[in-house]
Amino acid sequence: MTAPDGRRRRRRGPHGGWLVALLLALPASLGPGLPFAGATPAAAATAGLRVDLTGVTVTGSQPDAVVTVTGRVTNATAAPVHDVRARLWRSPTALRSPDAVERALTADATPAGSAVAARPAHSFAVTPPSGALAPGASAGFTVSGTIADLGLVPDASHWVGADLTGATTVEGAWDVTGAARLLATVPGAAAPHVVTVVVLDSVPRRLRPDLFVDDDLATDLAPGGRLRRLVDLGANPRTTWLVDPALVAEATDMADGYQVLDGDGTRPGAGATAAQEWLAAFRSLSTARGFQTLYARPDLVGRDAAASAVVLDWSLSATSASELLLPVVVLAERVDATALAALDRRSLPVLQPTVPPTAAWWTWQGANVVAALDLDAPLGSPLLGDGAVARASATLARARAAGTQVRLVRSPDAAAIDAAATPDWTVRGGLAALMGRDPQPVAELPATPDAAGALTPALLARLQRLEEGLLAYGSAAPTTGLAEQAAALAAGGASEAWLGDPAGRSAFLDLLERRSGIAKLAQGVSLSVAGTVTLSADNSQFPATIGNGLDDPITVRVVAESENSARLRVEPSDWVTLRPGDRLSALLTAVPAASGVVGVDLHVETPDGVRLTGPVRVTVEATNLGTIGWIIVVGSGLVLVASTGWRLRQMRRRKGNP
Repeated sequence: MTAPDGRRRRRRGPHGGWLVALLLALPASLGPGLPFAGATPAAAATAGLRVDLTGVTVTGSQPDAVVTVTGRVTNATAAPVHDVRARLWRSPTALRSPDAVERALTADATPAGSAVAARPAHSFAVTPPSGALAPGASAGFTVSGTIADLGLVPDASHWVGADLTGATTVEGAWDVTGAARLLATVPGAAAPHVVTVVVLDSVPRRLRPDLFVDDDLATDLAPGGRLRRLVDLGANPRTTWLVDPALVAEATDMADGYQVLDGDGTRPGAGATAAQEWLAAFRSLSTARGFQTLYARPDLVGRDAAASAVVLDWSLSATSASELLLPVVVLAERVDATALAALDRRSLPVLQPTVPPTAAWWTWQGANVVAALDLDAPLGSPLLGDGAVARASATLARARAAGTQVRLVRSPDAAAIDAAATPDWTVRGGLAALMGRDPQPVAELPATPDAAGALTPALLARLQRLEEGLLAYGSAAPTTGLAEQAAALAAGGASEAWLGDPAGRSAFLDLLERRSGIAKLAQGVSLSVAGTVTLSADNSQFPATIGNGLDDPITVRVVAESENSARLRVEPSDWVTLRPGDRLSALLTAVPAASGVVGVDLHVETPDGVRLTGPVRVTVEATNLGTIGWIIVVGSGLVLVASTGWRLRQMRRRKGNP
């Protein structure tokens, strides 16, 4: 025991033990906030003990069910701390409704509570009374008590924790303290349903087929990497998995070999084998528990409906081309009324991380939304902090209060939180079963969160130019496959993965424009021809020279537009293929209908009719000499026939009149 001034003293008299027990058994209201009844720290106590709780468990809801709190204490002072003790703390205030839990998670202070030490398990001697915890040293502790001991009630969450005390001198007052709190959830008659959705996605890394920004994706796909551990978790039959088709497309591209940027050049990527093994694990997942999201998870919250429609069309096109043949659930961190209406027209449900989550499965004007808790999102509780144990305790408290909870797992750390927040008394379920129920109508939409990297009109215009450039380049250079990937790459530029990293998006688009080749497209293909061409026959050919300054082979032809097609028609050249750096002459055939001078504009064209050069003017002069020559030949023939007939007639007359 301690003296009123905080000094410890020996107990005197035969009744000391039961007196302390009696004091400890008094209601919490008699000593709120005290570390433990009858053991008050000195008035000048300092918080020099850092306390980190490592777990809280509840074995059931019966009065004898045990609540156990574990943790570690660290001496954050510059001197040894003696007689360090941990004591179990709790608040009897029951948190039952979702609103009550959310208020607790945003509160700056817990409800009234106190430490308990009536039983040996309620306290823990971190050091012996004469021992000390050295500066910077830490040690573990475990304290526990029954629900009846702590005054907790079933089907509710309660604040629990530990109070730590110590003394700066041997036999001195407890003048160094520390404390930490967690939420302990006591089960009730109705078990909460938990739906765990393992998300397989990544930030876009591909610039064009077989070319990647770096090997970061290979690291994630390799054994022990984030995506490899998640795909293995997706094999758990108690989970649902959701994949971004863009990830599968990039992994597939990597699996047969690829290049990564290396300064101004490239080098072979190191992740082909990892990609092959990851794809094998992915393809072994049960499709009965699988869904796909829209390609690249596009940001659908634009400034207007037209902007959202453009981005949605890109992603829908790429999703269809992926041929995963999985039902689509749109994972979207941000949705607004326009986006929901567009998705509803296509009968696409939405999976949206929201904090705090609303009803797990709700509908608004026909649009259906699954509200999920992202276990990778910061908790932001002033009392709990943001560690894994704090997130797990908050997650379980929210699950019990809501009755049904959908969780997003995007990292191994989130998977560990999910496991810790799913005791045996919860019930695991699947996303398909949840969406098979009738959704709960809501009167108004949750507010759309702001994002630093959201789409702007300028960014959307840049992405539209990107798509147009990729289509043109891919049409000219079909071996690159860029035309087929134009919508997918544009969708990647509009991905929600960039919402928190606008600088990263800008750098990615810079590389995409430069390394895909489209930055060279405007000046990369050249066309030259003589300023004046003179024709001397009905069908005359003249050359035009094409130059390929791009990094890929192109297949093109030269097309002419006559300013007077009635007088002169020019047929396109044959298709020609030019390697990078080649210059090649293509022959155009001119068909004049009359003599004279006609202006003709030439340009280079792809098989899809995309113009790669501006018009190059050539003046064509048709002399019509070919037609005149034929007139002379025919006329001469007629004269020859007539003169020969006249000569034969003269000879016959001479024979008849000797």
